[in-house]
Order: sequence, then structure tokens, then C-alpha cells
Amino acid sequence: MYIRKGHADLVVLMNIFICRHGETNWSSIKRLQGKTENSLNSMGITTSNNLAVFFKYKNLTKASIVSSPLKRAAQTAEIIARKLKTSVVYDSRLSERDFGELTGFLFEEVRDKVLSQRICGFENDNQLRDRIKNFWNDLVQDSSLENKTIVIVTHSLVINMLLSLINYKYDLDDSKMNHKRVYNVRTAKGTVVSVNSVLLDE
Repeated sequence: MYIRKGHADLVVLMNIFICRHGETNWSSIKRLQGKTENSLNSMGITTSNNLAVFFKYKNLTKASIVSSPLKRAAQTAEIIARKLKTSVVYDSRLSERDFGELTGFLFEEVRDKVLSQRICGFENDNQLRDRIKNFWNDLVQDSSLENKTIVIVTHSLVINMLLSLINYKYDLDDSKMNHKRVYNVRTAKGTVVSVNSVLLDE
């Protein structure tokens, strides 16, 4: 667990869990999905059910679930919501990065082009950061969510950017954004107090 210096004595007002959607056929072979509406495969459904059991075990039956509206994330969120007997709110700001013309290519085929970010329709780092920062600020500053637990279901690059925005120094394994990894972020009055990373197989 990572605890911010000087913030250990703050009273936690928001407990946020962040997870990636379950596996799809494209994500299993590292094919860039972007905004495509791919469904979960059998492994993705299993992982989503495991996430649901994890959150149920954490007694998050009163949690609010916020999800990307893209199908693979929505399916994951709905599986979790059924287990927790709650509903899902969809926010387009949690959608995956738009890869433009590179959508559908294997990452290894277009690695250099992805890194250059000079592609028609490609959402660059600044654009991605702006919309995710906007989402995060709205979330942690929402007084109606004080003393609440939030489950966020989203995509690998959105999680990557979120962790960057809160200055969480994840290790190499974290950076792979495993479908089974869950991040727990605790905040107090908009300030991040602690971040914990859990792999469901552990």
C-alpha cells in the first residue's frame, strides 16, 4: 500500500475501486480496440464474475458503479452490479482512447506509430489526460458522494492515465493493467490519501 506523506491522519471520505473490463478476443492478442464495441469472451466473463465476488466479499453492496459505456466495460460492470444488487451509471469520459486509423491493428504492428501519436483520429496524451482529469475532479469533489464507495470499470489506458494523474508510481507488473488487478484509492476532500493494488489471484 502507498500512503501519501502527511495524509495518514486524514479521515477517508471516499473509497474508490478501479478495475479493467474483462478479457475480449482482441485484448487477448493485444489488438488495439479503442472505441470498438467488442464483447467479453468466456475468460472475460469468468474474470468479471470473479471481480463481482471480490467486491461482494468486500461488502460493497452499497457501492456506486461508474463505467465506460463501451460494451466490454458495460458487460463487466453489469455482472458486478447484479452481484451487488445495484445499478450502473455510464460516463463516456471513461471510454478507451481512440486509436483512429490504428484501431484493429496488433500493437506490435504499429508500436512506433502509436508512440508518435501523429495518426488521423488518434486521441493524443493531452486530450486523453484532459477528459480523465475532468472526470476525476468531478468525482472526488462531488459532496453527494462523501462517505461512499465507488467502483470504476474502465480500460487499460484510462487506468494508466488515472494513476499518472494521482502520482501513483506503479511497478512494471502494474503497468500491464491485468484484467484481474484492482486498485483501491482512498481520498479525503479531494486529496488522495492512499493507493493499494490487489491481484485477484493472490
